[in-house]
Order: sequence, then structure tokens, then C-alpha cells
Amino acid sequence: MSKLLTIGIPTYNRVDTISACLKNLSKSQISKKVDILIIDNASNDGTFDYIKNTFKNEEFEILKNKKNLGFSGNTIELIKRCKTEYLIWNPDEDEIITENIKNLIIFLNSNKPSLVSTQYFIENKIYRGTRRSRQIKPAEIWSAVGHLPGIIFHIPSCKEFINEFNSYEIEYPTIYKYYPQILLATNLFLKGKCLYWENPISKQIVFIKESHALDESGVSYNGLNIRWKIHKELINYFESIKVDSTNRKTVKKLISCQKLKLYETIRQA
Repeated sequence: MSKLLTIGIPTYNRVDTISACLKNLSKSQISKKVDILIIDNASNDGTFDYIKNTFKNEEFEILKNKKNLGFSGNTIELIKRCKTEYLIWNPDEDEIITENIKNLIIFLNSNKPSLVSTQYFIENKIYRGTRRSRQIKPAEIWSAVGHLPGIIFHIPSCKEFINEFNSYEIEYPTIYKYYPQILLATNLFLKGKCLYWENPISKQIVFIKESHALDESGVSYNGLNIRWKIHKELINYFESIKVDSTNRKTVKKLISCQKLKLYETIRQA
């Protein structure tokens, strides 16, 4: 019987972190139930060779990009290389809650969602998610997928539009760089059923500062300058798809949500 789910793990110059992550997966023997795909984003510290040799007897697919594709590019590469119907995006500093995999597979088989937002806890407090499984509303796009770890993508649905990301990088460079999952989720909202799942599937073990924490001028990506660029690009993107979309009502809700988020953005910047 073919597997339904892949754990997709991006890594870059984190040999100790990715090694600890893979040791946990090896110990759990979860690869008997799901595929495990690791893509090294052209590390220059020996990460790829080390994990390739250390875990050569494991059922892990370990790949390396020819050049660094950036955070967003490597996320897209995971989707392109995934061979199963669903993929969990899991950073190398997070640990998969393997005891929840069985129930997750049942949930995916029963509901056939396009996207799933699982619960996520930071310091034992719920950071994302709901207490019961339900449909994600377009107005919840940021709270549902603004934090990428533990988000689950339906690969066939993603592959219908994934080639468009080449143009997104040019037309919407800031949102592409920092929040590719928002672009992915927008397309999936228009195509199918996006759901919250009432359980966590991953947990943060090690806190590592984001590799894209500063913009090109050395300013934090949480700063007003970057947030304003993200806002403008998203409004332009939503307006562009409203022209062609058969689900104009959903797109209008996404636009309203983004405009309301601007106030929060200014307050938090």
C-alpha cells in the first residue's frame, strides 16, 4: 500500500540540528508509515555529506539543491519533489509528534482537505490552532498559516499552480521571500477545503533565529518597512486573482482580512 504522507524537512548549514531531528525520526521508525524527504539548501558546512553518510541505512530521501534557493525556493522544492498526496512542512529544529501520525492519516483520508493547519504550541502555550477541527475561514488566513511549521499541503492541488511561483518571485518579491505559504494557501482556498485539525503534529525543540530575520538593508523583517511592502504586494495579488476567479466572494474576504491586518501590523512593527 502506497504512503499518503511525507514529512518534508528543509535544512541549511545546521548539521547538528538536522542530525538530532533525523535521529528522533530514526528512533521512532515512523518512516514505515510516512515518507521522509530532506532537502539541503546548498549547505557549505558539510551538512549534506554528513547526514547522507550517517543515515544511509534509513528510508530517508536526502537531496541537495545545486544552489541556495532561499527559504521560499526550498519550500517550493519540497512540494515539487514530494511523491505522496500530502506533505507536512517541518523545520529541522522541530520534532514530529509521531504518536499523532496515525490519527492524522485517518483525518486526511476522511476529509480530503487541500490544506490543514494543525495546532502548534510554543512554551506549552497554544500559538496556532483550534480546539476542534473545522473549516478555515478566509479571514483567518494569517492566524491559520502565518506560522509555517506543521502546515500540511495537498500536493496534487499545489502542483496545479506551483509553476506560477516563478512569476510570483518577480511580481511579489517580498511576500514570496518571507511568506510563500500565504500565496500557497490563497490558491488552495480557491480550489478546495482548508481545515484546522484539533491536534498538534510538531513541536519546537530548539529555537533558532530565522535565517531571513533581516531585510536587504539590515532591518528586521518584522519592521514597518517590510510589513508595508508585504501588505501592498498581497493587496495587489488578491486584486489580480479577483479578476479571473470564479470565487470572487472568497477573494473579497481575503482582501478585507489583509486591510484589517494592516492596523495590527503598524501596532506590532
